[in-house]
Amino acid sequence: MLELIKLIVFMLLGAQAAYFIVLFLLDSLAMEWYEWGTFKNPDNLFKIIVNIWTMSIFGLAYWVGLKVQNQNFFMKKLIILAYAFLYFVVIIFLIPLIDSI
Repeated sequence: MLELIKLIVFMLLGAQAAYFIVLFLLDSLAMEWYEWGTFKNPDNLFKIIVNIWTMSIFGLAYWVGLKVQNQNFFMKKLIILAYAFLYFVVIIFLIPLIDSI
């Protein structure tokens, strides 16, 4: 059971990393795609669950995309790349920690 939980955590971390790469390459298209997959004002349990699920998979990279929306093209790419690099460094240290638990 613990192996399954670790596998799920690693898959979520990998999905975040993949969305950082997609955000770097496609920028506004990736942001629109995330917004199409969520509900603005969820009014029932299904919509809330969909929002939570989508946020747990792509939320950190989407948050970075929101932070850099007002920047010019090159600065936006540089900031996204810096956040992605920081994310990858944290994950490199976090994976052995999770694996040892």
